[in-house]
Amino acid sequence: MIGYGGYDTGIMDHLRKTIRRKPIYWCCRDKNRLLIETKKLLTEQDFIVEIEGFDRFMLVLNDKLKHPSLIDLDNVENSVLVKNVIQQVKNYQEQLRKLGQRGGMKDSELKALEPQLPTWWSYELKAMKETDPNKKNEIYLKGLKEYPKSFELCVNYANFLTIIGKDYDQAEKYYKKALEITL
Repeated sequence: MIGYGGYDTGIMDHLRKTIRRKPIYWCCRDKNRLLIETKKLLTEQDFIVEIEGFDRFMLVLNDKLKHPSLIDLDNVENSVLVKNVIQQVKNYQEQLRKLGQRGGMKDSELKALEPQLPTWWSYELKAMKETDPNKKNEIYLKGLKEYPKSFELCVNYANFLTIIGKDYDQAEKYYKKALEITL
């Protein structure tokens, strides 16, 4: 176990109840400071490994396992670590976007959700909640004025113009604008 002190009773209970398991390599800074519960858990097949710290241990482990470097010092944006974080953020953002699209959210829930989403999204949430097409149109236009480079808002407004407004010429204009922004 790395980066875990043994305080989570759920994990400790699971480890205690596991009948057939491989040896545990319990990494810690000072084996003399292990919790009594941890000492009870470990058997003769297990190992206590003293390490200098989590980050240093992971650095050496990464090298011993011959994994590629987590950080590309010449191009940080190309680093495995950065790519993984960006992907996690995109996944989280997508989950929030889907949550925001669900109808029937209370005002308090929308307010709590808003800071977690991209800045343009506040206009999208307001537009989604508005039932009056004229007011919805005003919300989109105000949002596009404030965030003219938001291709998402352009596409959503174009969809609104197509489906609700039946204004296909204007919709085409905003679809094209969204394409221009992404290129």
